[in-house]
Amino acid sequence: MALLRNSGHFSYKIGENRSVNVNYSFAPAEPTSTVDFVLHTPNPRPLWFQITDAAGKVVAEWKPAEPKYRYTGQLDVSKLKAGKYAYKIYWENNLAHSIPFTKK
Repeated sequence: MALLRNSGHFSYKIGENRSVNVNYSFAPAEPTSTVDFVLHTPNPRPLWFQITDAAGKVVAEWKPAEPKYRYTGQLDVSKLKAGKYAYKIYWENNLAHSIPFTKK
């Protein structure tokens, strides 16, 4: 059975003894034309993401207008060739988490 979405969570350290939980979802797990996404934190946070190809080249990017606690949207990936990619989630300008996926 194929995965319906890439979803999960990670903790991002924001201080000596403090971290923030970040929930994410990218659907479908193996997109063909568009990908629906959700990034969620308890409070407004400066999150954004890029899509990189297998060589690490940025092929798509999404940034919000302002920090929120929940981001939802859709990104067109129809022009990307089939292959291996990764969602790179950033906290301000720092890479916070990477999620590999396959574009069909």
